[in-house]
Amino acid sequence: MKVVKKPVSVLLSFIMILSVFAIVPVSASALDGVSYVDENGETQTANGVTEVTGDTDTFNAGWYAVTSVIDNNYRITCNGDVHLILCDDARLTVTFGVKVNAGSSLTIYGQSKGNGKLELIGSGRDENAALGSDL
Repeated sequence: MKVVKKPVSVLLSFIMILSVFAIVPVSASALDGVSYVDENGETQTANGVTEVTGDTDTFNAGWYAVTSVIDNNYRITCNGDVHLILCDDARLTVTFGVKVNAGSSLTIYGQSKGNGKLELIGSGRDENAALGSDL
């Protein structure tokens, strides 16, 4: 009886290669030159800004921008010093609110028109305030 090993080994090798690509996280490209108005009313720009999506559930230290209308059904957790830019005509609605961990901060900036919107909704449970830390 003849055993065919080569096609099976080729198939297994192909599956192993595909599985490596499946577990490598795909990161969104960073935005450069995103303008915002600072606490002194001066226009500034930020580079390396991460675009917020409907799947965003964590803000790690750095810069983030809401560039369109986003409905997010997660509780977003802030770790470190987080800077959030609400771009003109953009809106972020977060159904389960934003948790700012101890020792972390969240600073929110507008853009030139100042009409970006942030809507935070608590879960209706005491431990999930619309903006704050978990109990």
